[in-house]
Amino acid sequence: IQKNPVQETKRLAEYLNVELSKEEITEISDKCSFKKLKLASQTVKDNSLVANVELFKKTEPFVHRKGEIGDWKNHFTVAMNENFDAIFKEEMKNSNIQVQFE
Repeated sequence: IQKNPVQETKRLAEYLNVELSKEEITEISDKCSFKKLKLASQTVKDNSLVANVELFKKTEPFVHRKGEIGDWKNHFTVAMNENFDAIFKEEMKNSNIQVQFE
């Protein structure tokens, strides 16, 4: 998604069987960019859907990471990474999905 947001948004829409115009796909890709979601998380004005507004204000922002490929390295210990690699390898052994971690 980070590398090609428009193409991946289009692919997701196709998977969900949702018809979208090129303009809608571009707009969704833009509004769902990490930068825009982080900004929205920091500037939400409408708390009407939040049952406990004071508790909501005390919680961490919805988006608090950098949104950069490979940033996970700054949050995993060597042991955590080794554990993740082992589980991922086992769970994905029959998959042809290519994942880029860096």
